Amino acid sequence: MKLKKIIIAILLIFFIGGICFIFSSEEEAREDVKIIGGFYDSAVNEKVVPGDAICYSEYYYNTNISKDISSTYLSVDSENIAEVRKYMERFEDRFLYSTDKGKKDFTENLDEGDYYFLDSGCSSELSENHFKLYYYDSEAYTLYYMWRCQ
Repeated sequence: MKLKKIIIAILLIFFIGGICFIFSSEEEAREDVKIIGGFYDSAVNEKVVPGDAICYSEYYYNTNISKDISSTYLSVDSENIAEVRKYMERFEDRFLYSTDKGKKDFTENLDEGDYYFLDSGCSSELSENHFKLYYYDSEAYTLYYMWRCQ
């Protein structure tokens, strides 16, 4: 009887731990106010070593979230598309993981009418080595997040 209670307690602990693990990636995304909740799936890839950090993530939505982000993100237009492309290409060329190179299409999908938010990475200075770029592809309902800090 005592053994049965111990087994049930262990199973409950694993069950609760599993549920926490499943929802942990969405919780992490909620900590970043630029990543809108409600995505149905995500792919998060982080690499952090002393003095260097890189993050590339994709968040997938069932519906267009343009209205939800339009107050904090900027609309991609003819005046700023070159700047957005510059950071995307820099990230893709220099910082995207070698296993992902040639497999990601965020640069090809960059269009006027999409949304982006550009900020410094880990310092107060925005540069090609210190930046956070959030890019929302309104046709694919996908939010791309690229972060580089050195």
